[in-house]
Parts: sequence; structure tokens; C-alpha cells
Amino acid sequence: ADCTLATFSKSSLVGASLAGADLGRATVTDCLTHKLDLCGAGLVLTHLLGADLSASSLAGATLDRTILIDSDLTGADLRGVSMPNCQLTGAKLAGAVFDNAELAGCNFKDADLQHASFADAIIGSALFIAADLRGARLVRARLYQAQLTAARLQGADLSGADLQQCVFISAQCHGSSFRQADLSFANFSHADVSNADFSGATLWRCRFHRSIESDTVFDAGRAVALGDDAAQAKAEAFSASH
Repeated sequence: ADCTLATFSKSSLVGASLAGADLGRATVTDCLTHKLDLCGAGLVLTHLLGADLSASSLAGATLDRTILIDSDLTGADLRGVSMPNCQLTGAKLAGAVFDNAELAGCNFKDADLQHASFADAIIGSALFIAADLRGARLVRARLYQAQLTAARLQGADLSGADLQQCVFISAQCHGSSFRQADLSFANFSHADVSNADFSGATLWRCRFHRSIESDTVFDAGRAVALGDDAAQAKAEAFSASH
């Protein structure tokens, strides 16, 4: 269906199938929209401000520059979506699945992403400032140059992720896993990395200035030197005490 430039207002679309529809530049306001089928749909420059898309399926959809500020996508299926440069500030995304998605340049500031899954997703240069990523799964995700300042990452799994040049300043990373991740030039200044696991990670030129490191695991067998070899010293100290 061609719904380009369409306006949906005060309508009930609960459970409707718009799979494969072209909703480019469409506007959806004050509609009941949860459990929608938007698989493979085109949502380029679509306005879904505050929309309730909880439990909806958007697998394989294209959402380039789509506005989803304050929207509810709790438990939504977004596997394989292409949604670069989308605005998701303050969105509810707990339990959403973004596996194998293209999310470069997206803005997730203040979003609720608890237990969301981003396995193998491409999320370079995205903004996660003050986002809630507790228990999130980001294994093998490519988050290079992402901004995670003040993000809550307690218990998150970032194993094998590409985190080069990521900013984790003041982030809460208690109990997070960074096993085998590439954290070259990443910045954990003032972050809480207590009980976090960096075993096997690449930490070349990674900064831990004034970070909280109680029971943090570093791998002494890796070249993890900062500019002043501080990371190597941390690793050796940990190894000597265990």
C-alpha cells in the first residue's frame, strides 16, 4: 500500500497489517497503534512522535530519519531494520530486539533500553547519553564512536563488541561484560566499572581516569597499555592477587 504523506489521527490501528507499506513522510498522531505489523514497511521521514508501537513487528523495515521521540516500542521486533539517524529520545524500548539492525547515528538519549538486544547490530556514532541499558545484550555490536556518557549499563553484555573511541564518561558499568571487546581509545573516565569483566579485551589507549574499579577483571596477557601503561599495571596487579 502507498501511504506516502498520509495522516493518521485519532484512529485505531491495533493489530493492523501494514507490512510492506510505504509510509514515507506520513504522520501518526493520537492513534492506537500497538501490535502493528510493519514488517518490511518504508517509514522514511515518518513522524511517530509518542506513538504506542509496543509488541509491534517492524522486522526488515526501513526507518531512515524517522521521528520516534517518546514513543513506546516495548518488546517490539526490530530485527534487521535499517533505521539510521532516527530520533528515539526518551523512547520506551525495554525488551526490544534490534539484532542485525543498522542504527548508525541514532539518538537514544534518555531512552529505556533495559534488556534490549542489539546482537551484531551496527550502531556507530549513536547517542546513548543517560540511556538505561541495564541488562542489555550488545554482543558483537559495532558501536564505534558511540556516546554513552552517564548511561546505565549495569549487567549489560558487550562481549566481542567494537567499542573503539566510545565515550563511557560517568557511565554505570557495574557487572558489565566487555570480554573480547575492542575498546581502543575508549574513555571510561569517572565511570563505575566495578565487577566488570575486561578479560581478553583490547584496551589500547583506553582511559580509566578516576574510574571506580573494585573487583574489575583485566587480562594481564593482553597489551592493554594506556599512554602511561596504567592499564597494564592494573592487569598485572589483578593477576598477582588472584
